Amino acid sequence: MRIFEKRQIPNILSVIRFLMIPCFVFMFFSNVPHNRILALGIFLLAGITDVVDGYLARKNNWITDFGKMMDPIADKLMQATAFVCIAIQNTIVYILTALIFVKELLMLAGGIVLAKKGAKDLVVSRWYGKLATFILAISLGLLILFYDNETLVAIMSIVSAAAMLFSLFMYLVCVYLKYNIKTDISADKDSGH
Repeated sequence: MRIFEKRQIPNILSVIRFLMIPCFVFMFFSNVPHNRILALGIFLLAGITDVVDGYLARKNNWITDFGKMMDPIADKLMQATAFVCIAIQNTIVYILTALIFVKELLMLAGGIVLAKKGAKDLVVSRWYGKLATFILAISLGLLILFYDNETLVAIMSIVSAAAMLFSLFMYLVCVYLKYNIKTDISADKDSGH
């Protein structure tokens, strides 16, 4: 039995990303010279592993149930951890952090409800979600380095909040439209149209 298989590389990268989270926290709060730059480096490295594992999984058809579950969890935990760390240093970010948690909870609840109704792959990754994630990543990078700059923190918080609200709104609209279209089609079939 082979212990290591190439197709497990994306899953290994997801696990490594989990392990980077405590490293990020340690570096963010440490007194090591240039700790913010080093914390940003860990955050960026986590982002790179996310891109690489997704690329490898799709290109080589190495997609697994474990990877589908762990990859987004690792991403969300890294982002949430970074926001909480920044919020501890600058209370303005608490509002943005709370907004992101509410948005993620709403999306999770929506996914659970749709799954219980039998919907499968109803909403895939869309441009507005990718745009919001990109804006969030840029904001986090800047906030990691400059969390003590009140003006920048306020601007990045407003931009990130707007992106998150837009993404949530588009997600809800997409779910509503797709679910109603599917319901209408089912109703038409049932009525013989």
